[in-house]
Amino acid sequence: HTHTHTHTMPRLVDNPLYGACVYSLSTVFLFADQNLLSPNLSIVAEEFGFDDEERDRKLGGYVALAFFTLGCPISFLVGYLADRHRRVPLFALIIFLGEGACFYTYFTTTYAGLLATRALTGISVGGALPLIFSLLSDMFGAEHRQLVSAVVGGGMGFGIAL
Repeated sequence: HTHTHTHTMPRLVDNPLYGACVYSLSTVFLFADQNLLSPNLSIVAEEFGFDDEERDRKLGGYVALAFFTLGCPISFLVGYLADRHRRVPLFALIIFLGEGACFYTYFTTTYAGLLATRALTGISVGGALPLIFSLLSDMFGAEHRQLVSAVVGGGMGFGIAL
């Protein structure tokens, strides 16, 4: 007579702290994308044949404007969608969209391409925030949400500082 005992170890992915760390790390990478272009404006302007005025207007102005102008309304839209659809796949889609666009920024050879990829990156940054905080509120009770939100907020600051 054989008696088998199956002892199951708790899975790491089932631990809410693991999820909080993943979301915090996601915010680091998302917010690091925000300032990637800034230290390289002169190099990019030279590559596109822009003079100083065009550099400031097109790269320092329009690209930044597209990043934030599209990211802000997307934040509202994604917040709405987060209440009606499964959040994890929606988060994955937003991250894929933004990080894919950030990746393709490297390969763009036109100003229009740069503007489009940076705008899509902004959509990702704006869209990820309501999802992250919505997911964290599902994972943690009210007594822990402030601490977890602070950790994720620290990830945002660290990402911007990169």
